[in-house]
Amino acid sequence: MGGGGGSYTGFQLPKFFIDEPDIGYWVAGSGQYVQIYACSWGPGAAIGDDGRTAVAILLTKNGNSMRIDKLN
Repeated sequence: MGGGGGSYTGFQLPKFFIDEPDIGYWVAGSGQYVQIYACSWGPGAAIGDDGRTAVAILLTKNGNSMRIDKLN
C-alpha cells in the first residue's frame, strides 16, 4: 500500500476513487498509520442515521489493527 513493507508513506487512493464526483476522500498518515475520511454528497448520496446528513466514514489503520467508524 504505497510503498510496501507495511508502510503507508506515499499512499494515494486509486484513480477510480478520485474520479467519483459525488464522494470526497481525504488521506492522512505515514509509516504504519493511515487514516481515510470519505463523505458522499449530492442527490443520490446515502443518508446517515440522522436522516439528513450524507454518510461519512473514517477508516484508521495502525499497524495490524483497523478501525472503521461511521460518523453519522
